[in-house]
Amino acid sequence: MSIYSRFLRAVGERRWFVAVASRVAPRLDRLVYRATRGRRPATPPSVPTLFLTTTGRRTGEPRTVALSYVEDGGAYIVVGTNWGRRSTPDWTLNLEANPRAMIEMAGEQILIDAHAVAPDEQVAIWEAFHAMWPPYAAYRRRVTSRTIKMLRLVKR
Repeated sequence: MSIYSRFLRAVGERRWFVAVASRVAPRLDRLVYRATRGRRPATPPSVPTLFLTTTGRRTGEPRTVALSYVEDGGAYIVVGTNWGRRSTPDWTLNLEANPRAMIEMAGEQILIDAHAVAPDEQVAIWEAFHAMWPPYAAYRRRVTSRTIKMLRLVKR
């Protein structure tokens, strides 16, 4: 594991990191991803990242967000931790309003349908997220006023 990856894992759950990274990382991910023509985002290789484009539930406009994911039987699982904030991330609400969306990874665009992950499946998936990015455990501890949405993105 690189020094960069070790550093991010060490500070990833700290509130100051979340405050800075939640504002900087999405822009930086898009910038690096576009500059490398889809070969890689700014996140460390140990944290796979996709770009999800949903349709805004109020505006009807496309909305793109970078998300980490775990693979599960040909589908991609994403979680709406919102960096451990109290509010539900907009992208999850957009997918609830319109589950048809697009993901982009490695320069490839894939049309998907989003489905909620059944509660009985979530324990094993959370373990995979924690193994990939340990700060997810801290994000989950901080979110007490809402249920964190876990969604399976399935190719159409």
